[in-house]
Amino acid sequence: MKTRILSFLLVICMLTSVLCVLPTSSFAAEVKGKSGPYNYTAWTALGIATIDSCDASASGNLVIPEYIAGCRVTDISSGAFMNNTSITAVTLPSQLDTLGVDAFNGCTNLRSVTFLCKLESLY
Repeated sequence: MKTRILSFLLVICMLTSVLCVLPTSSFAAEVKGKSGPYNYTAWTALGIATIDSCDASASGNLVIPEYIAGCRVTDISSGAFMNNTSITAVTLPSQLDTLGVDAFNGCTNLRSVTFLCKLESLY
């Protein structure tokens, strides 16, 4: 009986360790879409979204939404707004964790960025 219980516990431990190493995307549905000028990737099971890029037609004062497709906007990808010279101001959402490399590089008329968030990563 002890051997069976020990074997069962060993199997449970092995399964748990395998599940911990699998990438999160194995469990979360990834949805790509467009909302207004923003192209995004949302992981609905996790409730988070990344802004991947923005239409060149976006101009003036941009207020990045708190939610896209019912998911919190937590990341802005590298180069998402790159070379958009029509953007003059940006307000970042309060739950933003990561602002990617060169997200606003080349936005030569960008004069103001309002941070409503406490970034975990700024590249």
